Amino acid sequence: MSQSNLGLVISPGAYHQPFTHCTGDGELIGVIDARSLMSYFPSTAGSDVNQETINHHQKPQSPEQSFSNNELQISKKPELSRFFEIASIQCIVSFTGYFVQTNTTFSKVLGFTPEEFLAEPLINFVHPEDRATTIAELEKLTRGEATLAFENRYRTKDGDYRWLLWTAKPYVSEQLVYAAARDITERKNHELAVIKDISDRQQTAIQLQQERDFSEAVINTVGALITVLDRQGAIVSFNRTCEQVTGYSFEEVKGQQFWDFLILTQEKKDSASRL
Repeated sequence: MSQSNLGLVISPGAYHQPFTHCTGDGELIGVIDARSLMSYFPSTAGSDVNQETINHHQKPQSPEQSFSNNELQISKKPELSRFFEIASIQCIVSFTGYFVQTNTTFSKVLGFTPEEFLAEPLINFVHPEDRATTIAELEKLTRGEATLAFENRYRTKDGDYRWLLWTAKPYVSEQLVYAAARDITERKNHELAVIKDISDRQQTAIQLQQERDFSEAVINTVGALITVLDRQGAIVSFNRTCEQVTGYSFEEVKGQQFWDFLILTQEKKDSASRL
């Protein structure tokens, strides 16, 4: 078949669907799609056969069809498969709450095989204390809202739990969620240890204050003169009986040296002479 005849077949207004080609004696040798042959006919000046002519006769695709076709093409590329197996946790989840696909990292972190992940609802892998918030986050995803920095705990095969930090993007038309996560267990353990340390210190401070309050209550209820000094001899406690007898309030004597403040001058001299 000549290039000019091919041009007639796909020229404006002409029939441009796939057609058959026969030998001179009528033997069918194949079905030919004219557009598939274009790369074999180099364009020449004056020729009606060019890509613009073909595009003129192609039915326009809707944005949805174009997006779907692009996704289909991308899904077949080995690069996408390799990307899915990068170091971070990756998974695809259906709106029904089941995993559709998980990557190798997910299995390494939690210990389950892909088949085990797909066999039961994902919520079964979540820590019981985190299930309510996880379900609420999944409901947001089904409404088309993306997830950023959502934390929850997932059960490992040996019964421990790992903290995961999630980012997810829903595709409502596909009823699928594409998600990625990082294992932040070490960071969370450190944070919890710091919180526990602060809590322990606060609890210790509360206990010490309670002990001081109890001691103060005892000191202030007895009829004896009671003064408490620190190692340097400064007054740190001065009970009510002392206040009544000396006429000084605790605020007046607090931090004062006992022997400078309450011992009479003559007694100081007598004490010094005995040394």
